[in-house]
Amino acid sequence: MTKRWDSYIVMSIGVGMTAAFFFLLLGPQRRNLSTLRTSAQAIRGQLARGTDAAAGLYRTEANIQRVNDLLVDYRTRITPTADVGSFVEEMSAIAAQLGLRDRRIVPLSPEVRGSIVVLPIRISFESGFAESFNFLRNLEHLPRAVRVTELVVERLLKPSEEPAGGEGGDLRTELTIRIFYEAT
Repeated sequence: MTKRWDSYIVMSIGVGMTAAFFFLLLGPQRRNLSTLRTSAQAIRGQLARGTDAAAGLYRTEANIQRVNDLLVDYRTRITPTADVGSFVEEMSAIAAQLGLRDRRIVPLSPEVRGSIVVLPIRISFESGFAESFNFLRNLEHLPRAVRVTELVVERLLKPSEEPAGGEGGDLRTELTIRIFYEAT
């Protein structure tokens, strides 16, 4: 019977040592594995945020490209010189073609705004509504940047006329536009 007890003792020592070995070796490894899993999840989160940031960067680059394209268009429309004479000639040709009467085109004092100069031009004329409208439309399509900052339209009445609802008539149009060119 002692031989049997000896075997049980040896087996229980072996089982105990094996259990202690697994407990001492695998316990910390299990904690390390849990730490690694948590770290992997954090890295996955960072990668997802990085992917979102990269997509945002792509959108930002596309927006910058669109703005640069618009800027190129304005660079061609904001001329390096004032060249007011040819601009006034273009406007006068449009006005003559549309049959605008009693027209006046008067450049005012330029305003320097950083690297750009803004030149206000006061324009007045008499015409029908369609001609006034077409003049403004033609101003929009000129090859340089033009901004209308003031617009006053009044109906002209002869002293003997009474205003009649719905009737057409001549208009007196006064406007101030601004053209832009580079400061030198």
